[in-house]
Amino acid sequence: MLMTGLIFPFASNWIWGGGWLSNIGFIDYAGSAGVHLLGGSAGLIGTILLGPRYGFFKQNADLDKFLKKT
Repeated sequence: MLMTGLIFPFASNWIWGGGWLSNIGFIDYAGSAGVHLLGGSAGLIGTILLGPRYGFFKQNADLDKFLKKT
């Protein structure tokens, strides 16, 4: 809700609403640049905040429990 209600309208306005990106000549031909830019940025930030899986990078880790298919 936070992403779609507060963040996405501002970011999409930069591209489609005559914002600063469109003023410097950015053209979104397919119409999906704003969606993918915002989704990728949110995914990167989430990955950085969560960090690596616990115990995955240990030297003597039991890899079977990480690679096990459920």
